[in-house]
Amino acid sequence: MLLSIVLAAGSCSLTNEDISTDPSFQLRFSADTVFFDTIFSEIPSITRRLRVYNDNNAAVSIASIALADPNSTYELTINGRQGKRFSNTKLLSNDSLLILVDALIEDRDNTLPYVIEDRLEFSTNGNNQEVSIFSWGQDVNYLRDSVLTCNTTWTAGKPYVIFNSALVDSLCTLTIEPGTRIYSHIGSQLFVKGTIQANGSREDRIIFSNDRFDG
Repeated sequence: MLLSIVLAAGSCSLTNEDISTDPSFQLRFSADTVFFDTIFSEIPSITRRLRVYNDNNAAVSIASIALADPNSTYELTINGRQGKRFSNTKLLSNDSLLILVDALIEDRDNTLPYVIEDRLEFSTNGNNQEVSIFSWGQDVNYLRDSVLTCNTTWTAGKPYVIFNSALVDSLCTLTIEPGTRIYSHIGSQLFVKGTIQANGSREDRIIFSNDRFDG
């Protein structure tokens, strides 16, 4: 009789691969916010990473991992698959899941930066948890292998991003107004055969920088 009781008790124990439906199970996250710095429109962002941990003594099936906005700017990659919603994702006991988050922002024809927010929602055994996603978006003027029109003026509105190269030709002048922001993509150059007239001041500086703020 004692042997049968022991065997019965052993058959009810869960291994780290057995899925539990215990409603008290909670996931743990490596961060409460996935944060991107400024992202330029029309350029894919860098990839941010979020770790999801199962600290429980049994595996769980995450019924849903989804972006709150189905038309979100953000994109998820889980286990090599891309999308905005994933169903029934198994996570073993004392294991973790890597979620990659990317963004691609459409141009909104805005001069000033704007906020792009969303939420990453998790549903596990009837429990709902979420992680915020936040970034700044910035529309820009793109110059790709460009020969600038003679006597061009760059202003302090939307920033300028140089891809590959831009050329100020001989006998031409590029005038850069105070407060203008100029960013160079990796490996890009501004060639000057003519003249640059940069009118920055201590109060309104002209910025020359690369185009990655959070790389």
